[in-house]
Amino acid sequence: MIIADLAAFLACIYVYIEYINITKNVYELVDNITLQSNYGFFFISIIIPIIHGVSCIKKNNLNTRYVNYAFIFIFLCLLVTNFWFDFWLESKVVDAGYTYCEAMSKSMRMIDFNVYLKAGVECLK
Repeated sequence: MIIADLAAFLACIYVYIEYINITKNVYELVDNITLQSNYGFFFISIIIPIIHGVSCIKKNNLNTRYVNYAFIFIFLCLLVTNFWFDFWLESKVVDAGYTYCEAMSKSMRMIDFNVYLKAGVECLK
């Protein structure tokens, strides 16, 4: 379980580092910015250590009804945050004057790499 907890924390760190890099690229007005879809799913992996913590709390026989409600609330918040974060990050890039370039974007089975170009840069393959 420790390996899963560590992987979840590393996924959250990855999302944080990507956010910092994207924000830096927007402020430096680089020619193109690549946004990976589903950053929120990496972030939502933080639920793994939360589940681990909840299971430890339940072992101590604390009021499990309130722990269950808190867990459900946290999970729903993370689920909403998952979709909101991707939308918010994309709108931040678009509001900075970047436009989506379909020709340079790539798609894998579950992840898209969407390329946004600064105004005046041509969308070429």
